[in-house]
Amino acid sequence: NNNENNNKKKKKSGGSLFVRQLDETIEIPEISKLSHGLWRHRSFICYEHFCGQLERQPKDYFPVLNLFVQRHKHIRAIRFLPGILNLQHSLVETFNRTVDPAELSMFSIADYVADQKSSNREILSADLDGYITAWEWTVELIQQNNNNN
Repeated sequence: NNNENNNKKKKKSGGSLFVRQLDETIEIPEISKLSHGLWRHRSFICYEHFCGQLERQPKDYFPVLNLFVQRHKHIRAIRFLPGILNLQHSLVETFNRTVDPAELSMFSIADYVADQKSSNREILSADLDGYITAWEWTVELIQQNNNNN
């Protein structure tokens, strides 16, 4: 009966030793010690799974990690700083005290970005998107802090 199952598995996997080991239908002792984990499927770890595992632990078990997870969205805003500073530098370089305050009411940064050369426009557009995202996250954090107080 055992030989019959092995023959079925061998036929199913095409008979190749490599394919049979890959399908884990056979075990080669000298190789299996080295490669058993190599062929095993492992699911990817996603942020939600990580947070779920962390929530199962007592809150004081990983205090810094828990705080980081609570504030991750707002901490991530820091990654936009280089782009925001690049956008600021470009604006200051172009308009360094040369804009009439009356003109500013009809001016937008999006218009400025749209008027740039195509290579610079893509970079400044990404920088502006990062600025907007960081701004929204910061406003959200301030509102949360105000609601908690």
